Amino acid sequence: MAQTVGGFQVYRDSAGHLYDVPATVGGVASVMTGTELDTAGNPVPVFKAHSYTYDGSGNLATDTVTDGANVWVRTYAWSNGAQASDSGWVKQ
Repeated sequence: MAQTVGGFQVYRDSAGHLYDVPATVGGVASVMTGTELDTAGNPVPVFKAHSYTYDGSGNLATDTVTDGANVWVRTYAWSNGAQASDSGWVKQ
């Protein structure tokens, strides 16, 4: 279910990721902006440099990004070589 916030429809996809889409104007559907949101619904500066950690099997364990003032971490879990979960961006 989408919720309109500040002219954008905010929704969570089936994997639990939050996204924003400009609200429909005049009955015309709009294009996704590509902005990723954290678990609290705030924008994450994913265009900034990232740092990564890996588990003992070489799978991505965490993805960390900062804007210089704030830090967001996304944590991944794996099962039998397949991604089992994704925490979404969590502001620290």
